[in-house]
Amino acid sequence: MTLSQETFTRELERRMAAVQRAMKERNLKALLVACLGSSAQTGWLRYLTGGELWSGSGYAVIEADNPQPQIFVAPHDMAAWIRTLAPTSRVEATTGSSPTTIDRVIEALKKITGGAGRIGTVGVGRSMFAGDYATFRAALPGLEVADLEADLNRVRQIKSPFEIEAMRDMGRMLVEGFSIFEQHARPGALALEVSGRVEGYLRGQGCVWGRAKYSLDERPYTWTAAVDRRFKEDDIVLFQYVYSSPYGYWYEIARLYSFKALPPATARRYQAMDVALRETARMSKPGCTYGEIASASDRIFREHGLTVVGKHTEDVHSIGTDISDGPPWYTDDWEIKENMILALHPASLVEGDLAFFLCENYVVERGGATPLSPLASFYLQLPNK
Repeated sequence: MTLSQETFTRELERRMAAVQRAMKERNLKALLVACLGSSAQTGWLRYLTGGELWSGSGYAVIEADNPQPQIFVAPHDMAAWIRTLAPTSRVEATTGSSPTTIDRVIEALKKITGGAGRIGTVGVGRSMFAGDYATFRAALPGLEVADLEADLNRVRQIKSPFEIEAMRDMGRMLVEGFSIFEQHARPGALALEVSGRVEGYLRGQGCVWGRAKYSLDERPYTWTAAVDRRFKEDDIVLFQYVYSSPYGYWYEIARLYSFKALPPATARRYQAMDVALRETARMSKPGCTYGEIASASDRIFREHGLTVVGKHTEDVHSIGTDISDGPPWYTDDWEIKENMILALHPASLVEGDLAFFLCENYVVERGGATPLSPLASFYLQLPNK
């Protein structure tokens, strides 16, 4: 599979056809897509139209029989940027015009529906301002509105060959970023400067959203380094990415580093996490459940002599144009399916509030989940000079 604007456009056409089939099955005249310019709230626009939103609110309106979505945003520069990404000519900016963005959305829906019948929505519950929603419902009281987010999540969780290849390409880029990190991370180096070199590389590859983060205290919580934080010889450094690819796909991956051999207690926690990642990946076959993955992680940590006191996040989630393109939270009976892409990070928290947030993206195959990056191992000792 070749990644190009041409194959990306075909991929968007495939998605639109799948969504419109779902709309017709439910007798929906239109689909209203709401998003915000935030790293976790622009995924539906990216998935359904190819467009990206940097700030503010935006909407797409999809008709059941028209492959060209309408996109509405306020700033003209935002509309111009979306036009470079989305293969639709129907992108409108509302700044400087009399109708507001939500007014134009309402006008479009009135034209499609006549103010009656059924429409679907995605993103409305978390990405539509309350005032916009009140205006929308007051203007179109005759519309029956169905929230399709759960149904369409089940569609977008199953990845196409294009999507799998796009995420594999992102995994390659992130491992190249690790190589840059490894060239520059030494005691005395500014942590923020080193991560900045990596992020500069990713920006040069076309990545827009994302963050490179650290944990420097052996706890599972990662953040941007303080401006004056320099690496020290006895640091245990977890370097993590949560980054979106040029085609809008999120990828989570992390690696553990030290400048000296790991202390025995640290090494034991790392070994438990390494085994948990590899074993839960082998388990992640179609039909495996979230509960089975979560239980296996706790069991493995206990087998390494560690006291498990809880979870610091999900053990696994589906990932795509949103960091999580599954339910808001994962219940024990959530089932893994073939061609899902999983962000896998066994989340057993051990006594002392300790854990390593190591993670990787995997594609689910019949025999288990296969990593999408060429990362050789989750730990590397670096030179201390």
